Amino acid sequence: MNQQLRIAVLVTDIADVSIEERHGDMHAMFQYAFYQASLNHNRKKHRKQDKVETVLDRFDVVSQPPQYPSKHDLVTGKYQGVIITGSTRAAYDDLPWIHTLMRFIQDLQHQPNKSTFSPYGLSHDMARFKVPLIGVCFGHQIIARALGGICEPNPNGWEFGPTLVQLTEHGKRYLQSGNRTAMRLNQFHSDHVPYLPPGFIRLATTEPHTSIQAMISTDGRCLTSQGHPEIPCAATAAYLDLLRPHVPLDLQRDASYRLETLTQHMDSAWFADRFLQFFLGRLPPPTFATLDLSGQDEQVVPSLASL
Repeated sequence: MNQQLRIAVLVTDIADVSIEERHGDMHAMFQYAFYQASLNHNRKKHRKQDKVETVLDRFDVVSQPPQYPSKHDLVTGKYQGVIITGSTRAAYDDLPWIHTLMRFIQDLQHQPNKSTFSPYGLSHDMARFKVPLIGVCFGHQIIARALGGICEPNPNGWEFGPTLVQLTEHGKRYLQSGNRTAMRLNQFHSDHVPYLPPGFIRLATTEPHTSIQAMISTDGRCLTSQGHPEIPCAATAAYLDLLRPHVPLDLQRDASYRLETLTQHMDSAWFADRFLQFFLGRLPPPTFATLDLSGQDEQVVPSLASL
């Protein structure tokens, strides 16, 4: 019997009707990405018990009343993970549903005592999060804000379309990238996380544009990404059409060209597989022990804990 991996997907946007009709909403895109990742995973497994079936349940956290998985379902193991999707809203917006979502993220943490907590988070041998958590784009930003970090407009403006994201040394080790030193993912954002929240390690960057493109908590149970492994180029082009009034004309042209020419050169499937392996618990522990906590490690951008 295949192992079942059930994931709660917290949808943080009201889908544009024309995009949803052609490409589905954020939940549908994640559902397809994990379906493809599980197919590729299962092809490599010979024993049936090593194969996996993914089930993604949709929760609308924007509508009133918002939908969330119950605490009972989270603590009893019904869900092996939670995903927070992207959104056209800003993570720094002062909206009731955003504050509710931040409280949910905070409640996913175990409460540390003084012996296990440092300015850099929980000690690396203690689980900080009750259930594995992934955040993408808005999800990346709202997790940072909820856990003591900052989200703000990026002074460098938009990143849009296929973008080459460089892996840090920690990112290469944690994501088991082999000879891969970068990944090309679709992006569409004008906000960023300028500092690591306490207890996180940087995994990827597009410096000098966006310093923190991906990060992992030191307990290895919260992974975030600014880029989208779940959104294909066709859907990204649809979002570009939707957001054209807000995107500079030269970037529109450049993004359109990349979306037309780089469709066959994306690393979305590889990164979606990393998400799957994260939820299966098959990525290695983060290299917390190798961090230079004096702030000199070149792979660690400033943390709010050190400012």
